[in-house]
Amino acid sequence: MTTDGGADPRFARHCRPGERVLASAAVRYHPGHEDLGRPPGTWGEEAASYALQVGGPRADRFFDRLVGGTSLRGWPGCWAEGLRDVVDADVLGVELAVTDQRVLALPFQQGEQLLWVAERGQVTGLRRAPRPLQRGRLRLDLADGSTVMVLTGMLATRSAVRLAGAW
Repeated sequence: MTTDGGADPRFARHCRPGERVLASAAVRYHPGHEDLGRPPGTWGEEAASYALQVGGPRADRFFDRLVGGTSLRGWPGCWAEGLRDVVDADVLGVELAVTDQRVLALPFQQGEQLLWVAERGQVTGLRRAPRPLQRGRLRLDLADGSTVMVLTGMLATRSAVRLAGAW
């Protein structure tokens, strides 16, 4: 139950015997386009719809994807949606930790109860996925096939680099 540099020691109490916290950082969900099992339109159809100011859901999805990127891919009830709900619902933020065995989420400066836990085998990837004005963006790929993006900072990359490096 040790922590390495850059990890929040609050996570150590949630570690199993021998488990090490490798890195942790405050994260939040920055909404963008959410693909929850809806068949997406093609770029050409949505671009034409937006350019012609033909409103509706397609134009909204196009704008969300253009500005914020795709922030979630999955279906109702997928693991990515569960993490999104935890990170998005907490006003003060959530601290995400990568250990040598799991990925954990804890409320930032509020309590000690874990909000979300995934074994290493349930997270198939954790990597940086920066966009303009979202330099601290991370992509978590989950074993059920879903994906969620979380943000450690708009311009700062240090925390995102540390979490991705711990993976």
